[in-house]
Amino acid sequence: MLINPNIAIIEALPGVGGDEAKIWMKELLLSYLKFAQKKGFKYIYLDDDIIRINGLNAFPLFKNETGVHRVQRTPVTERHGRVHTSTAVIVVLPQIIQSDIKINPSDLEWQFYRSGGHGGQNVNKVSTAVRLTHKPTGIVTTASRERYQEANRRIAMDLHDQTLADLSSILRELQTLANQNNPSCQTQARSMEKNLSRAISNLRDIMNNLHPQTLDILGLGAALEAELEHLAAAPNFPEYHYQYDARLDKIKLSRLQQLSLYRIGIEALHNVIKHANASRLEICVELRTTQLILSVEDNGCGFVAPAPKRSGGRGLNNQRERAKAIGAQIEWRASRFSSGTRFELILPIATPTT
Repeated sequence: MLINPNIAIIEALPGVGGDEAKIWMKELLLSYLKFAQKKGFKYIYLDDDIIRINGLNAFPLFKNETGVHRVQRTPVTERHGRVHTSTAVIVVLPQIIQSDIKINPSDLEWQFYRSGGHGGQNVNKVSTAVRLTHKPTGIVTTASRERYQEANRRIAMDLHDQTLADLSSILRELQTLANQNNPSCQTQARSMEKNLSRAISNLRDIMNNLHPQTLDILGLGAALEAELEHLAAAPNFPEYHYQYDARLDKIKLSRLQQLSLYRIGIEALHNVIKHANASRLEICVELRTTQLILSVEDNGCGFVAPAPKRSGGRGLNNQRERAKAIGAQIEWRASRFSSGTRFELILPIATPTT
């Protein structure tokens, strides 16, 4: 079994001592965070009393903290000045890189439920927590901070989108420059075009690593529905209808295709929310012979997409670039409602269903 020595996962549990044990547990956890900050390490909360510390040789530094920690003192909750003994349990775990243990995915049962605690009303309205059960052993793992992880992923995706759009704009400028008659300019432009194309390819590889967990767990159709339910929790969200063609589950889409379809669909939804002022929204993912059709249609104020150009329209260019990367075409046209816009993506499917 291989582990990452630079990551330590610390879980704190209260032991004997009631409220004082909980206070002691929090103090221990806080002391580890202060030590990590002093060393220049990074950390995040995985749950209320579980932290992950990332830094050079973090696990060897913290691993000996595993065990029962005892304190004898007069608690702040003690009215008569008596000394109490309280305990807390600290567990320090490494991040496993490679393990000899193989788990059959069919032995895992995923359950999504509404979390409680901090995070505002949304955690009590939307299924932001997950429970994983290993059926042969009965081992249960829960996590209620998935929303923070998805938020971090979304920030990273937005940064990726902005950078990719800027690079794509520069690339189009260089392609125009390369077509001029000046040989010196042509040579320099070709070289810069090659380097930019490599950078764009690297960014797309990074984007693959930001693959949302909901896609891996739920699949494309359910992942889109989950995000739609999350957006619908906001006030004044339009009445919506979502339809997903179950025949698409029989078609093996590549990782890039799933990710691109998911991101394009979400971006189209956000465009409706921000700009359409619609009261009705229809989202459809369907199979037509050998084509996958993703459509987002509203009854809002209407929109006419400009032709692709070298500057401006960053969001639209992002959608075009994503569609182009998977061999799909996108278009905007008038909605079938009395007003509004229909966004449509058409992706050829190599293997039709039988």
